[in-house]
Amino acid sequence: MDQPSPELKASAGSGPIGDADDAPAARRRDASLRERGGETLILAVAGSMALILGLLCAASLLFIIGLGIGAPTLAWLTALLALGAAAAALRWIIAPDRPAGARAGRSASLLSEGAPLGAESALTAALLLITVLWLAAILLAGSVYDWSWDGQHYHQELVIQLARGWNPVWESFRVADVGLVDGELDLWINHYPRAAGALGAAVYGLTGAIETAKFFNPLLIALTGLYAAALLRRIAGFAWLWAALFGAALALNAVASAQALSFYIDGASFAALALIALAGAHLIWLGPDLKAAEGRAPLLILTAAIILSATLKFTGLVFAVFVLLFVGFAALWRARGRIAEILPLAAASFGAGVLCLLLLGVSPYLQNLVVAGHPFHPVMGRTARDRRAACCAS
Repeated sequence: MDQPSPELKASAGSGPIGDADDAPAARRRDASLRERGGETLILAVAGSMALILGLLCAASLLFIIGLGIGAPTLAWLTALLALGAAAAALRWIIAPDRPAGARAGRSASLLSEGAPLGAESALTAALLLITVLWLAAILLAGSVYDWSWDGQHYHQELVIQLARGWNPVWESFRVADVGLVDGELDLWINHYPRAAGALGAAVYGLTGAIETAKFFNPLLIALTGLYAAALLRRIAGFAWLWAALFGAALALNAVASAQALSFYIDGASFAALALIALAGAHLIWLGPDLKAAEGRAPLLILTAAIILSATLKFTGLVFAVFVLLFVGFAALWRARGRIAEILPLAAASFGAGVLCLLLLGVSPYLQNLVVAGHPFHPVMGRTARDRRAACCAS
């Protein structure tokens, strides 16, 4: 296993943002980072997370204005809006710092001229990798039937209803309207977070194959493993083989592996939390601000992962808060109490919260608060209903 170079250790220990006196050490650190690589993998993860976030935002926006994502035209519109958002995010990530904002210890761009593949080649490689990851995830998911109970009973039904044009913001789903007999299903579909359903419905609307809608599970497994491997190589100095093995061990945990080709979302929820932790570690080590090109990718990944976790499951929101608290305390300790240096991390977390509240959290969180008096209805609140008791009673 390769060990971090003394130059990299020295530069990392000198503080998140170098001073003018640390310029030689900062240059040595930048040279060491360029030799290690990992820029392409980080760009691919950031671009994929931007695409996921774009799909969720586009779907939520269409719901709010009363359109939905059911018609093929609307599915294509959702995809195009998401692609536009992802392209803008990648452009922001690779844009060099303005000369006036450049400081010692900061690279001009994540894809600097000294990158192993060069800026243009690395960006092209990242775009190709994003394409391969998404196509492979969709094809793999579409090749296997999901025979799981909840996968077919609740998660797949949610995708089908969204793809048929159901609008969760303005319409209430009732099982009787679609010829179903399960009286509890409408409760879960109307009031539970539905990020996985929105992602799946968008892809289902494009492919016409329901099984492809569970693409998010293999995709998030791949993104988690690639990001972990890239950070272990780029920051910790691991050999690529060891970085890949540890990344795979993290991503292919028991839950994620068991649910990889099903509509279950526990593995996806873990992946979102892992991406929050990884992006937080990346930011803590780099200590960037919003103008530092090296830090734009983890800021984007962090924001998208927070939103994804909060909109996948109720527990995802709770766990994301705890992970962020841990990351925040670690960042504050790393910055030696200098609050100004962790403002980018706080800004990304706050921005994700605002976006969840004003756009992605309208349904179901705000709806549940208005209708039932608690954002976590039917799990909590005056009218809470225990799902396990309901299942046992049926």
